Amino acid sequence: MRRRLGSRVLGLAGLCALTLAALPAWAKWEKLAENGQVILRINGQFIVKDGKYRRTIEMQDLKARDPDGVLSRSYNNEYDCERYYNRISNVKSYAGPGLTGRLLFDVKEEGPWQKIPPGSLFAVGYIAVCVD
Repeated sequence: MRRRLGSRVLGLAGLCALTLAALPAWAKWEKLAENGQVILRINGQFIVKDGKYRRTIEMQDLKARDPDGVLSRSYNNEYDCERYYNRISNVKSYAGPGLTGRLLFDVKEEGPWQKIPPGSLFAVGYIAVCVD
């Protein structure tokens, strides 16, 4: 009886430790915006300011799996705060929500600078990182 109780207490303590360790990882993602297809989250702990540029990490949780099986992705997003442009790099796409499941794609290349479409999710990201 004592051994069972001891192992249950240790098991519960281990579960609590894992839960507490996971909280900071989830807590860093703040919801910025949502549309019919995607929930956009940003890592508020990682916004780098470099003159007219801002760099951050964003995550997209898709509301439905895309044709490639992707349900979530993260990427670095760089904003040109003067010209209203952005470019993404280091895109990682996952089979599960919240960057879980199997890693399906890991694209390290830097995309081209693109004008941010008004009213888009990137426009919301721009406001969050560029507007002081």
